Amino acid sequence: MVKDRPQTVEDQAAGLRRLFTRRPNQVIAFASGRSCSGLTSLLVQTAVALAEGGQRVLLIDENSGAGSAMATLGIQPPGDLWDSLIGRVALERSIVSVSQNLWAVSAVGTAERLYQDSPVVREKLNMLMTPMRGGSDFILIDSHLSHLGHLSILSSTARHMVVIVSAETTSITDSYGLIKRLVKERGREGFQVVITRPKSEEDARMVFDNLKRTAGQHLGVSLHLLAIVRIPTAENIAEAIYAKLPFATEQSAA
Repeated sequence: MVKDRPQTVEDQAAGLRRLFTRRPNQVIAFASGRSCSGLTSLLVQTAVALAEGGQRVLLIDENSGAGSAMATLGIQPPGDLWDSLIGRVALERSIVSVSQNLWAVSAVGTAERLYQDSPVVREKLNMLMTPMRGGSDFILIDSHLSHLGHLSILSSTARHMVVIVSAETTSITDSYGLIKRLVKERGREGFQVVITRPKSEEDARMVFDNLKRTAGQHLGVSLHLLAIVRIPTAENIAEAIYAKLPFATEQSAA
């Protein structure tokens, strides 16, 4: 389970409960162009904050090992979405209740196998995602990047894609490369960006502005600044997700 959190997080949760109301479901994939970006820590904290704010949250973990979201939450996954996808295990047996309003499910097998996009794959994923969307307000995906730099179909076709960018040269370069691949392979037109580890807010905005300008000029895509955070604190991402991301509709939800 998540370790004890400072009182400021508890105060934040109370504020979120007052702010949040029921809204159409959102499917949001979190990705990064390189490891050690703080992505999983940010995702888990965001999921917990949303749940404590009264939102029903399903966390889908495409990673394995000690640094995965499931491990961070202190959970041993009983199954994998892949088993449900092929009809081996009922979906409800793979989903774990973490705390009030928060559930988690492993998708390691799905991420390892589903990189090839096709109508058949999308149809199967839709069959799996429909009941999960119906039972949650937010689905947050901790995306796995393959050794070739690809995301699974589950992650890359999510309605919203949040790219975590550490404010350092190598991370910025790798994040741009990830965005470029997703534009080429999936035709995405926009991305949300979270800048982490900046020296200052001014530094973070400079990093974002440069990345936005380059992506616009060379890739023709729009980048939107979702939040600026200092690892491991992620107190403003939950509010930003709720306030800035456009509502999903039945036709447009991924």
